[in-house]
Amino acid sequence: MKKRLIVFLSLLMLLPSLISPFYAAWLFEHNIKDNIDIETDKWPCKIDNYLVTNDTMASTPYASYASLEGAIKSAQNEINKDSSKYKVKMYLNTKSKCLVFNKNLILTSGMFLYMPYDGIKYNIDSDSEVAELKSSFIDSKADNVNKYNKSSITLKSSTLTINSGAELFIGGEFGEKGVCRNYTQINLDSNSKIVVKGSLTCYGYIKQYFEPKKSLITRENNTSNNEPLVDVQAGGLFKTAVVFYNAAGGSSKINDLNDKHIFPISIFDFPNIQVKLKINYSSTFKGCARLSRTNKLTGTINVNKEVTLVYSSNALFNLTSGYLYIHYKSPNNGGFTKSNTKTYINICGDVTLGYFEINSDIKISTKDSFLPISYKLQITIDVGGTFDTSLYKIKFLPGSKLTVNGTFKNNSEVIAYTNILGKGAIEDYYGSPTNTSYLQEDYDDALILINGRLEMSSGTKLGARIKTEMIDGSAALDFSKLSSTSNLECISKEGLNEIPIYIRSTTDFLDDDGITVITQLIETKTISSINNYACFASNGRLKSYSLNIVVSNDNNYEYPVCGYQVYKISGSDSTILTTEGIYLNSNIELILESNSQYKVISLDRAEQTSFSLYNGSNSSMPTFQSNTTYSLNKKTNINIRCGKGVMCWFSVDNESGAGGSSASISEATTSNGNYYTIALGSGGNTVKIPIRKGSYIKYNFTIGTGNSKTGDQYLFDGLISGITDAKQSSGTKYSSGNAIQISKDSTVHQYLEPGLCLLPNAKVLMTGGIYKNAIDIKTGDKVISFNHETGKLEPNVVIGNDHRKEETKLYNVVHLEFDNGKSTDFIYEHGYFDITLNKYVYLHEDDVYSFIGHEFVFIDNGKITSSKLISFTIKQIYTKLAAPATANHLNLVVDDMLSMEGGLSGLFNIFEYDRYTLAFDKDKMSADIEKYGLLDYSYFEKYFPEEIYNLLPCKYLAVSIGKGLITWDIFEGYVNKWKDQLLENL
Repeated sequence: MKKRLIVFLSLLMLLPSLISPFYAAWLFEHNIKDNIDIETDKWPCKIDNYLVTNDTMASTPYASYASLEGAIKSAQNEINKDSSKYKVKMYLNTKSKCLVFNKNLILTSGMFLYMPYDGIKYNIDSDSEVAELKSSFIDSKADNVNKYNKSSITLKSSTLTINSGAELFIGGEFGEKGVCRNYTQINLDSNSKIVVKGSLTCYGYIKQYFEPKKSLITRENNTSNNEPLVDVQAGGLFKTAVVFYNAAGGSSKINDLNDKHIFPISIFDFPNIQVKLKINYSSTFKGCARLSRTNKLTGTINVNKEVTLVYSSNALFNLTSGYLYIHYKSPNNGGFTKSNTKTYINICGDVTLGYFEINSDIKISTKDSFLPISYKLQITIDVGGTFDTSLYKIKFLPGSKLTVNGTFKNNSEVIAYTNILGKGAIEDYYGSPTNTSYLQEDYDDALILINGRLEMSSGTKLGARIKTEMIDGSAALDFSKLSSTSNLECISKEGLNEIPIYIRSTTDFLDDDGITVITQLIETKTISSINNYACFASNGRLKSYSLNIVVSNDNNYEYPVCGYQVYKISGSDSTILTTEGIYLNSNIELILESNSQYKVISLDRAEQTSFSLYNGSNSSMPTFQSNTTYSLNKKTNINIRCGKGVMCWFSVDNESGAGGSSASISEATTSNGNYYTIALGSGGNTVKIPIRKGSYIKYNFTIGTGNSKTGDQYLFDGLISGITDAKQSSGTKYSSGNAIQISKDSTVHQYLEPGLCLLPNAKVLMTGGIYKNAIDIKTGDKVISFNHETGKLEPNVVIGNDHRKEETKLYNVVHLEFDNGKSTDFIYEHGYFDITLNKYVYLHEDDVYSFIGHEFVFIDNGKITSSKLISFTIKQIYTKLAAPATANHLNLVVDDMLSMEGGLSGLFNIFEYDRYTLAFDKDKMSADIEKYGLLDYSYFEKYFPEEIYNLLPCKYLAVSIGKGLITWDIFEGYVNKWKDQLLENL
């Protein structure tokens, strides 16, 4: 009996060690709580270990563990058997919450720890998955955290080391704007860190862990001065998500901005890691960027690309010694991710600026543009650190800050934006252009704070507000290599309209009284040190004063309006100091040299403009007069009191037909008064802008390369979108560009008339050699057409005949005479094959004279001949119209001439023609196709049936677009124009 008892007691003593890898951890995890008020199921920790033999992973785990320590020990045992043969992949099960307390755990070479969010899946692999992702922080509220945070590991007073050859992957689904669906997370308390000598990828989160909030006193007692750390050491690799907050709308806009050398994304950061990240010299920091855009030509474009952010070379920041700290300051004590949280970057070594680039169907690069630093990024060059702009440009946007405690070497162009241009100034006057959402008036001026040293090399440019906090003369501005004041001014451009931002460098000096701190322009004379608090040495400045324009809405109008520009006058020359083409409507401060001449143009839309402070004395204030030159001798304020405005929208009938169009909107107080341009538009976009109540406007619209011409304008009561032909009768009609009075919220609509063509009795050659009047041609009829691929006249089907059902009207008719005695007529626009130029040309009533003497193609009894244009006349005739077109080749024979309906630019002349046969030049055609490619029906299936694809030269559209002959929007306009007629053919 005694013997049995001893055996039983021994088993009891062994039992905890036998079951502890599972049971003990479950008990310990049972009491873990999250750092914010989030519900947590009491999930146990469970890690499955898979043996990898000669790079082949077993289909099932060889064992499971209830603690990370147990999984790592087991993995080490397997690897120790034969490290050349065996590796171990450890997968944390979903719904696992592991705690590591007071441990020093090491992932050695051959160990791979994955935190999957679904089964063993931890990353986005396919483009289709990228397209499905949303664009928002999924962990912005507790309900989502409970639903989408699939597992976590919490380190308390512990260190996890990832050695060379080992990897940790924190799984997560992130999109353009961060973690947006399922994710996993590692929490570090203030006494924990992760040391990376191998590879750590964080596509989920690393956040700071705080003890559960029991009471305010308890929380304060638990606070530590330490900070959790991810330390990426030499040879180590850290990867995370690059989050874009304001990527331009469509892929075409992104590419267009990039082509204009304007970086199409201005706000980005790295919110997946919310503890301090240390990137040491010889380690690598990479970011993965994801975007999904619909492109009308190629369908959905997905970007899933890595960018090297920090490395010793070929990176955005080239770190050649020392280290960087990057710290996204986690809000709410490590809880929810917020879009307005700032990231702090400390340069504690030598860094040279490189460039950010993604090469794919969507182009993103700062190689030839300014790298934007937004309000979310606060950069500090620490003592002993150096930041060199090298060959690439950088711009600091409103709300951002560069603090220089070490050395800042400007070897390129640097601009720090002030708030002269608020968000409203650009959006109101340029129709909400892409990529300017950071220009908001609630951000302070971007600031460069020099507490260390700023050095500029010859030929560089700096436009910035510069300050210092030093009082001991230790801060320095070294401009000894500069030869011109122009080095201390810089210009950058914004938006698709390339709005120029102009900044001259200023800083603070002591005024003549030795006490007052004033803002002054900087000149290029030597500024070697700072000898007064917040002030640079006086021998390095120009004597200057501030000119302040103060805009007020004293009457609280819903749509206040004003508008002004400021010019500097030098003799007979004037230089605009605000922005060309824009009349501002918000406050500005300009610093001008003493005794400089200036003028302010203040539009009549303001109720009153007056000096509120002039030359330092209210008693000397003159009566302000717009466009009058004044001298600046002291600080001067000009007050503009806004007038009462109404909102007005300026829209276009057919955006596709307006391809490449431009518009300007001008305003005057009387119909015959002086008109000032108050807004510009492009591409057929609606412009939205307040207009002074009761004033007159002119909406001047210029057609680009589209298939329309300018028609009448219509005024509607209220703000109306989507105006169509059917609505025209409810508006008041005006001749395009005439003065229109605006007295209430209104919409001014520009109607575009489609291109016109033939007289109804023009003779069209049909199959069988007979002729038919153009107006009698119907969709589906068979006519003779020239096939440029075969070089032969062939039967072809008519795909449409525009205008044949319209009423008789009075038109200008152009009559052409040729030296073979034949003639033809057209209205507004028609195409003919010009042998002299070896291509189709469109003739118009205002350019037909330039084609006199050119040879044109005629068809005489089935043979190709030519004849010279010898004269033309224009007369007004009441008539109907016709404009037939054929499938694919689009041409037909009219009045014995090879001709083309108007309004089809970009669908012909895609390839060069053989001058003698009129067939495509086969060698050049092959070269074009090899360069640009062909488009099969898959590129168009979202827009129309395959039968329509077969009726138009769709397969060659990539060549036409590549050569700049057409845009997709214009092509889509053609399809919309013919849609009903094309479907008749089916």
